[in-house]
Amino acid sequence: MGILDDIARLGLSLNDEDSRQINAIIEDAHNQKHDEFLRKPVIEYLVSEYITAARPDIWAVLKRDREQENMKDAIRLNRKFDDKGDRICDETGCGLTDGVKKCDLCERFICSKHTYSESGWCCYACWIEHFKGREA
Repeated sequence: MGILDDIARLGLSLNDEDSRQINAIIEDAHNQKHDEFLRKPVIEYLVSEYITAARPDIWAVLKRDREQENMKDAIRLNRKFDDKGDRICDETGCGLTDGVKKCDLCERFICSKHTYSESGWCCYACWIEHFKGREA
């Protein structure tokens, strides 16, 4: 989602001069024959620079919205239980709740996909520390 999409999503509006300037930025980027792969990021960068300089009021709202989104993501990533109350695996990026048990060697909770021991429950950190990556 680009900066113009965020502006529309938040119900912010650009005046006619801002719209003309942004359209000129987009047209200029197309005329410079940037690689198609690079064109969109270049346009996003240039439009962001324009909004930052010309419309600090809109930039402040966009920044606050992004900070709120980042905070929601951090809360979601750090939660311990899902909406049903089931324990979530502690491995980074894992959201599984099936078969979650406490590591036999530490306080972490891991799912069956992230156990590194065939005979019990061992998280990756303990597996490396205690078994040097060999079978536990």
